[in-house]
Amino acid sequence: MSTCVPLSKGSAPLLMEVDCVATAVRWALAYLGCTRAMVTKPAVSLDIDGTVLLNMSDGHTKCVRHFKNLVDACETAGIAIFYITARPDTESNRKHTEQQLKECGLNKHTKMFMMPARAEYSRYKFSSRLKVAEMGYAILLSIGDQFADVTRKDTKLADDKFYIGQIGDNGAFGIKLPSEFLDR
Repeated sequence: MSTCVPLSKGSAPLLMEVDCVATAVRWALAYLGCTRAMVTKPAVSLDIDGTVLLNMSDGHTKCVRHFKNLVDACETAGIAIFYITARPDTESNRKHTEQQLKECGLNKHTKMFMMPARAEYSRYKFSSRLKVAEMGYAILLSIGDQFADVTRKDTKLADDKFYIGQIGDNGAFGIKLPSEFLDR
């Protein structure tokens, strides 16, 4: 059984710590099921490395199976997927990344943003989410293993835990995974 520990009190934004990625994805599916009809063009933003793909020490890449369920459910529900990755934006890197996503069954996305040369990480992540909004989409949920994947705010939360709640930009919902978490 999974655990969920509320961290917010009173009228503070909703924030919970959960025990694993499976719990976070189950929560995301329930949340998206309830909120997708509230906007015309719903979307989810996902990081790639350390989130949907894990880079193993032996050089291989591991697919995080729970995110295939999320991507498939979003496709069925008409929720757009946007990948926002810090991988450098080169033609060969884009092809390699697309192939990795395809091998994991995660290639059902509207757009993949890749980091331009000389971009500052957190500004790039935030500006990419703004570009999604400029395209007319409402990001219902942002997911990643770095705080910049879900928010531009400076946060005092521990980096080694799973968080879900209103930690995204402007109080939006997000899931913050531990940096390079283990698929547990």
